Amino acid sequence: MNNIVISVIIPVYNSEKYIERSIKSVVNQSYKKLELIVVDDCSTDKTWSLIQGLKKKYNFKALKLEKNSGTPGKPRNVGITKSKGKLISFLDADDYWHKDKLQYQIKHFKKNHINCLNTEYFDIENNKAPIFIRLFRLFLINIFTILINYKKSMIFFFNPIILSSVLIEKSVFKKIIFSEKKNFAGIEDLYIWFKIISEKKFDILFLNKTFVYNFRGTHTLHRDYSLQSIRSINILSSLKLEGKIAASSSLIIFTTVIKLIRELIRIILSFLYKKKKSLVISIVIIYFFTFYSPLFHYIGKPLLYNNQHLKSFNNTELVVVNTNYGYDKYFNFGFSYRLKDLVKNKKYFLNKRILLLGSNKYIPQKLIIKGLLIESGYDTNNIFIVLESLKSKKEELEYIYNVSNINNLKNISYFTSPYNTRYTEIIYNNYYVNNYNLIIHKSNDWPEDDHQYFKRFSYKKMIISEYFNILRYKFLALSTHFFK
Repeated sequence: MNNIVISVIIPVYNSEKYIERSIKSVVNQSYKKLELIVVDDCSTDKTWSLIQGLKKKYNFKALKLEKNSGTPGKPRNVGITKSKGKLISFLDADDYWHKDKLQYQIKHFKKNHINCLNTEYFDIENNKAPIFIRLFRLFLINIFTILINYKKSMIFFFNPIILSSVLIEKSVFKKIIFSEKKNFAGIEDLYIWFKIISEKKFDILFLNKTFVYNFRGTHTLHRDYSLQSIRSINILSSLKLEGKIAASSSLIIFTTVIKLIRELIRIILSFLYKKKKSLVISIVIIYFFTFYSPLFHYIGKPLLYNNQHLKSFNNTELVVVNTNYGYDKYFNFGFSYRLKDLVKNKKYFLNKRILLLGSNKYIPQKLIIKGLLIESGYDTNNIFIVLESLKSKKEELEYIYNVSNINNLKNISYFTSPYNTRYTEIIYNNYYVNNYNLIIHKSNDWPEDDHQYFKRFSYKKMIISEYFNILRYKFLALSTHFFK
């Protein structure tokens, strides 16, 4: 046994389902200059008897602690003490290796580095992790390996080192050992890696080769992510207060927040993945009812308002056209509809003054409308493009009031998008109802009474926006009244 180079240490506790697979993955390695040390932490199932039987067959060291330590740190430390190799490799009892794992790793081994490999994850039903999670994790590992080698404390944001993939010099464990405290269980590796990279000035060498298979069983040490996160936060805070971690308070606080957010994201993604079939069905149903059902048609009905009548057409002294509103996807359709409103009612408005309102950035479209109106018979001297920047509905109605007051006009016809009419009526009634008569007309694109299924509905964004405008106005009005 004098030619031993690598000592492989497997800490074990109640792993009767997996221990044989783990041991076989070590003894069947193509690299043979190794010894295997299995340390049982007083298992209460058949694990120890299985180890004894496998020991007779494969001839490895099997040790059993006198009493349960409650943490994998103790068995690992015992295994390191009893080892003869110059290099140490760890393997959790529920994980296993590809037969060429050590051969490949020893070939690319670097001193003063924590040498580790990529890992394939399996759940309790032996299913691989989803491809997007595997790729995202691989991306994070590569990025954080670079970051940690540059700034050691970055390991608290994300630990890229998979214990069962590590190959490292035994000499580093002369002064640094795994914590044997029970409240470190599950995160004891994070603590020791930080001590090694910070005190020993080691870097991380990550090889993008998948030779380690990590199985997340029901009773595995790292199964409870939530408990790990809570323990990690508690330990980091304690170590900072004790002055054992040379990281800034802001870094510790930020790390704590990141871990909590990451845990929340993990829970959400895990739930979504488990419910993926229901999720897909739900998305299809939501998409259908959002885009191809009368749902938004009926939601938008309360936003529709008009007070037009035949007399209002004949008595009109000023026509105001708001060109700002159009379809969700085809915004310029709004200009086309407002043009049709005026052309359709030409017999009533031909000799009336016409104001074209709208954002200044749409002046070219308003010029087009003016040109088309002139072409259809309207007098160019009666068409006025408003250049003032009117940023709200109140400013718009205030402008109309000023024009009507200067020119002594009382009856004003108003055209806008159908779902903008209710908001217009609310502002008008609250501020200007005693100043002039605003007749809000049914526009050319006024919705029909019914909307068929499987017919796309295109006013969703506008409806949501108008409800938001009304709620915001009412909230501000209520706040103003409350704080008077």
